[in-house]
Amino acid sequence: MKDTTLSVTYLYFRGVHLSRTRDVNLLPPVATTAIDPGTGQTFVVQRFPGTGATPAAQFTSATPLRPNLRFNRINLFENSANSRYQGLAIQGRRRFSQTHVPFFEGGATQFLLSYTFSKAEDDKPDQTSVVPGGGDDSKVAENPFDLRNEWSYSDADQRHRLVFSSVVEVGKVKSSNKLLRILFNDYTISGITQLQSGFAYSAQVGADLNRDGNSRDDRVPGFARNSFRTPAVYQSDARITRTIRTSETTKLRLILEGFNIWNRANTGLAPGGGYFSFVNINQYRGFTADAATNKLTLLPALPANAFGLPRSIITPRQLQLAIKFDF
Repeated sequence: MKDTTLSVTYLYFRGVHLSRTRDVNLLPPVATTAIDPGTGQTFVVQRFPGTGATPAAQFTSATPLRPNLRFNRINLFENSANSRYQGLAIQGRRRFSQTHVPFFEGGATQFLLSYTFSKAEDDKPDQTSVVPGGGDDSKVAENPFDLRNEWSYSDADQRHRLVFSSVVEVGKVKSSNKLLRILFNDYTISGITQLQSGFAYSAQVGADLNRDGNSRDDRVPGFARNSFRTPAVYQSDARITRTIRTSETTKLRLILEGFNIWNRANTGLAPGGGYFSFVNINQYRGFTADAATNKLTLLPALPANAFGLPRSIITPRQLQLAIKFDF
């Protein structure tokens, strides 16, 4: 097809010696049984030893026993993380060129269509986990003694992404009727549509189940990291521009723009980012420890905070008008 190109690209990236933050002031964890009382399902949790004068007190304690008792966490910044990305990108492009628009003359169009099929995996590297006790706590590995267990889909993994953008200049209407020319000449219609897979996130327990002094890194036992997805994201934005030439060197442009014109409720990142900000990730709101049985009982999330419900919606439908004067 004239003025049109097609390209196919395969990408492979391997990341090694990536930075991460790891708490090195912990003793090796101990396998502990956790029970879901609603289903009767049992899990094995790797739980770090706790403080206490007796075994019963140690089991129910909420404080981890630290090898170096003078400190709580000791965060080590190291280059032990890894990542891998594979992607197949297909792109079709038509450069801006003349085209036939029914009932008009002098029209021109361009478009860009791109599709990416990709897979991003890593073992939770991070360069920004520097503030203990806050949102940065979700960025660290759940078990610093078993970093291989973190290998899964990356936080940035999006399996499918399709983007189509176009610009159509309709030109001038094929008519000698002055009114038709005034109403329909010199319009430009443009738009962009994005369709992409949802964001990856982990099912978590809203408490310090593994007793490492961090309540934001505790995943539900039995589920791999980032094994859940938000719904797919569909969004279309459009613009209509009418150009009115006021002289040989000046022109007035009337613009109507719409964002998310179909008003789809897309679940996405809330301000501050991080997958914990766009859905309720806590499948369990906490747990109780029974020293008599040496077992943990998981407490299900409340209905109002049910696992997987959206916490933020990105870009509701928005319309705006603008006037531009070029001189």
